[in-house]
Amino acid sequence: MFLSFSLVYAENLDTLEDRKNELKTNIEQANDEIDSLNLEITDAIAKVNELEGQIEDYNNSLAEIRSELKVVEAEIQETEQKLAVAEQNYANQKNNLEKRIVAMYEAGETTYLDVLLNSSSITEFVDNYYLIGEIAAIDENLLNTIEIEKNQIEEIKTKLDANRADLKQKEENEQKTLITLNNAKIQRDNYLANLNEQEKATRARIKEYEQELNNVENEIFIITNNLGDSDYAGGLFAWPTPGYKTITSPFGNRIHPVLGTKRFHTGIDIGAPKGASIIAANSGKVLKAGWFGGYGNAVIIDHGGGFSTLYGHGSEVLVAEGQTVKRGDIIMKVGSTGLSTGPHLHFEVRINGNYMNPLDYLTK
Repeated sequence: MFLSFSLVYAENLDTLEDRKNELKTNIEQANDEIDSLNLEITDAIAKVNELEGQIEDYNNSLAEIRSELKVVEAEIQETEQKLAVAEQNYANQKNNLEKRIVAMYEAGETTYLDVLLNSSSITEFVDNYYLIGEIAAIDENLLNTIEIEKNQIEEIKTKLDANRADLKQKEENEQKTLITLNNAKIQRDNYLANLNEQEKATRARIKEYEQELNNVENEIFIITNNLGDSDYAGGLFAWPTPGYKTITSPFGNRIHPVLGTKRFHTGIDIGAPKGASIIAANSGKVLKAGWFGGYGNAVIIDHGGGFSTLYGHGSEVLVAEGQTVKRGDIIMKVGSTGLSTGPHLHFEVRINGNYMNPLDYLTK
């Protein structure tokens, strides 16, 4: 019975070992494909990628212009409503003034002095005095109000004219951007139509790798979103590659070094030789450790309070998922696995899954 158990156990170990070697071979083959992919990108594919980058920019510009158009149109509508109210108030006040002038005309030669002198008693004199004062104040306020509302109407009309000119300019920009966008799409489609079979296959592989990167990006967001159960360890993050400070690719928009397509670089790349140590930027818990798509061998650490860091393209992972690490612990070795053109560390800082510029959180 013991001999039978030993044989089964040995057989399971052999199976697992074979599977491990098979996976290792698959990963090596994938890395070889990625290394060769950069050499397969022809000028035609590069032009397609460039045009698609331009199309993305034009689409973003168009969306921004259309958003601005909505704001200007809303301002014009609001200004027109204000103008209508102001003009109505002006008409009412002007009508009141005209009635007042007619009333004064119909009163003939009667003056305020006549009214006072014809008072039959001192009480009536005082009453007439105050009444005349109030009438004079009303007349003055009426004239001032008409003047103010007239000026207000002119100001509103000036603003309305400026808004309408702005609207016209933005509408022209929209049309120009739309024409440019359509031209870029036609050029892109022409290049795609003329790609040979090998170029089409390479193009399809690029799309697959891009989709994989997007899927991994979504997975990272899910893993690192709402990590607020524990408090943040505190302080700035330690530099993750001791002794190596050169940033080979900054945070932000760039042309992907392997795919040749425009992508947002969600972290920074730090140049370092293969095998150099990568340390935990702060204390925390390992959320992921191992192969991670285009990131190659990668580690994600939860630092509490929604903060997390990601380390990519390693040659060797030295921690396991669920493990607690301290600031400065060696977690991985520098490599060039995944979508990479040479040994370096890709380092990210995220807050609730949203990527931040790591330089804002690293010790200088």
